[in-house]
Amino acid sequence: MQHRMGKGPLLDARGRLVERGWAIEEVRQYERSAIRTNGLRIKEWDYYCILTPDYGLAFTVADNGYLGFLGTSWMDLKTGTAVNDGAVIPFPMGRMGLPQSADRGDIVQNHKDMSLSFLHEPGGRRLIVDAPRFDGGRGLKGELWLA
Repeated sequence: MQHRMGKGPLLDARGRLVERGWAIEEVRQYERSAIRTNGLRIKEWDYYCILTPDYGLAFTVADNGYLGFLGTSWMDLKTGTAVNDGAVIPFPMGRMGLPQSADRGDIVQNHKDMSLSFLHEPGGRRLIVDAPRFDGGRGLKGELWLA
């Protein structure tokens, strides 16, 4: 896809995508209320994957209408192994409160099995994870700063 998108709304008055293409920054404004479909079909998420040559760490917060999901993954790229953990939220239907912009708004999700936060702060973003069940109960807890 070689078309660079222009600025404006993401969806037209009928709830359809205005333009397909790519951008180096957020140029299209998303409004959940502009989507003209059953709420079970709306998919919203935020995902981070931090990679080094040897390891990877990924976090997912997803509101897929019929199913919400919080996920963490640790990947050992040297051995080709991974450990994953997740928490399922039935029928969130937009109640997870994901922001309409990647440039604004925080995501804070607290579930009995896992907590994930993606916070905007001056100069970058702070990712916070607390997953006590991770890796058979060994747990995964910490913060990452992305400048």
